[in-house]
Amino acid sequence: MKFIKEPFEFFVMSEYNFSLFGAIFWFLLVLVLLCRLEKSQLKKYIDGVVVAFLFIMVIGYIGAFFWGQVYGRETSFGIEITYTNPYSLVPFQVPVFPLPVAYAIGTFLVFSAMYILSLFIHIRWFIGYLGLIIFASMVLGLEYFSGKQDVLSVETSFNLPQVYAIILIMWSAYQLYKVFQEAESQTPQTQHAQE
Repeated sequence: MKFIKEPFEFFVMSEYNFSLFGAIFWFLLVLVLLCRLEKSQLKKYIDGVVVAFLFIMVIGYIGAFFWGQVYGRETSFGIEITYTNPYSLVPFQVPVFPLPVAYAIGTFLVFSAMYILSLFIHIRWFIGYLGLIIFASMVLGLEYFSGKQDVLSVETSFNLPQVYAIILIMWSAYQLYKVFQEAESQTPQTQHAQE
């Protein structure tokens, strides 16, 4: 729904959904390419990258709240907010669901849980993929309250962030499955070596 008129607008997007998932995709692509060049594995970095990403997203969602890049639709929960600034990107004049606040709180809770788990659970790569699955599941659920329309939501009940979240869940679940398969295949060898 957003058409870029000037090249500079590609780097400073007002469409938050595009910039968020675009940033995640390009960051992961560069990380994968650097891992290939370095001949190391992505899972070596995934735990730290995901915990740092979750922390930064809390700040990002607070910023999106103040700039109106993320906003909800009209609801009747009693926690709605009204955007009265004439320069706001929010097209609604009625109170709307505080979606960026819900995202910020949810992301902070996921970050806190993943950070605490990383202190006690020392299974490498488990925290990173689990954190991605939980974050993407949160996006999948909370996007139903989004007040924005995109190319997909005009025709269906889903929007693009939900599709990206499903893809991220499937990719993370597959990577987590591979981690458990590797752990199971190494366990008999370790027991046999100890005997």
